[in-house]
Amino acid sequence: MYQRDCISLEEARLAAETVLKEAAKKPDKPIAVAVVDDRGDLVYFAKLDGAWPLFVRMAINKAYTAVTFGRHTSEWAERQKQFEREVATWGDSKLTTIAGGLVFKNASGTKLGAIGVSGYPSPDEDEEVAYLGLGAVKL
Repeated sequence: MYQRDCISLEEARLAAETVLKEAAKKPDKPIAVAVVDDRGDLVYFAKLDGAWPLFVRMAINKAYTAVTFGRHTSEWAERQKQFEREVATWGDSKLTTIAGGLVFKNASGTKLGAIGVSGYPSPDEDEEVAYLGLGAVKL
């Protein structure tokens, strides 16, 4: 039987709820958080009341990008600059170079999924709170 390692629903929920708990401290900054599995399929999604539709799409896209390339979106953005490539080069409209997408890996380095956060004024803030979700899950 074929089996694959990926983030579970329980782990995805824990990561997202950790992010939302922190984000609730700033109710004037409604965010969205998405967790995807190792293939980029949505496992868990939530948003604070008032989060814009753009935040929803971007949270999902950030998580998708991180797991697709097996690296955090901020790192992937730097590689794109290094090789002077544009996102459109890849032919996938869900890819983004905006910080806030972090990849979950197990101890052996296998990617298991990713988390994406969107809605703060700065993508660096999105990434900062996403790290809380990443750290909440023990893989």
